[in-house]
Amino acid sequence: TTQCLGGKTCTLSFRPPFCILVKTGSGRYNNGYAEVLVDSGNGDGYVPEAGGNHGRGQVIVDKCFADIVGVQVKGTNDDAWVGGVFLSTDNRVSYSAFTCDDCTGT
Repeated sequence: TTQCLGGKTCTLSFRPPFCILVKTGSGRYNNGYAEVLVDSGNGDGYVPEAGGNHGRGQVIVDKCFADIVGVQVKGTNDDAWVGGVFLSTDNRVSYSAFTCDDCTGT
């Protein structure tokens, strides 16, 4: 329990590891070609973690990092890919979906 009493400010932060899970959807046409890139804040920018043709329901990336600045998923041909990108801050006990800033499609 966190208590911020007497007008004090409580600063809450996440502690590593930060784990990402990228998984292709299980729907009929969710499979396709995609590349997953992760910026782990080490100065290398976005680094490829996985690529290729991914089947329905397939886990593409399941990996933990000391930090995560961002994740990118890029379709690598005209065939669409549909899936989810999730973040765990409790060493894979639970996950929350990433919010996509610039996604397109339906």
